[in-house]
Amino acid sequence: PFIALGLELLLDSRAIEHKETRFSGLRLRYIDAFGDNLRQGKSLTNFLGEDLGIRIQIPQAISQFCSDPNAVRPNLSVSMPIKLGTLELKVSEGWVRNARTLVMDTTVLCKGPIDAKMESVLVTLSDAHQVIHDSFVGMTQSLHHLMEPEVTN
Repeated sequence: PFIALGLELLLDSRAIEHKETRFSGLRLRYIDAFGDNLRQGKSLTNFLGEDLGIRIQIPQAISQFCSDPNAVRPNLSVSMPIKLGTLELKVSEGWVRNARTLVMDTTVLCKGPIDAKMESVLVTLSDAHQVIHDSFVGMTQSLHHLMEPEVTN
């Protein structure tokens, strides 16, 4: 209902001459954080590889100089074409509630044009959400027993 309300306000706010102008695209973005409760003491690199299936291979010519493999701070950005448009995945260390955590930013950019109608936009958002949901659930299989809904005030 909140998305529909926001979308209704957006469509209503458009100038009369642009009411029917189709959207050139749509972006749905999810930001997830993996704190110590999920990482369970693993280094960022080990957590990425073992639990999320993201393996980063540093060439020997560079890794030979690393004095502490557990202190490596990976920063990954990937963009790939998908049926809807483009999926972007960014993973890096960040801060959430004053604690270091692994932040995963998943964005689906839906190619347009998309009709400036509530139903068309909601269908496109739903399709983008399904891609993000399926990829997140698939990547986090090994963590499901640790995951709990977060309650916010």
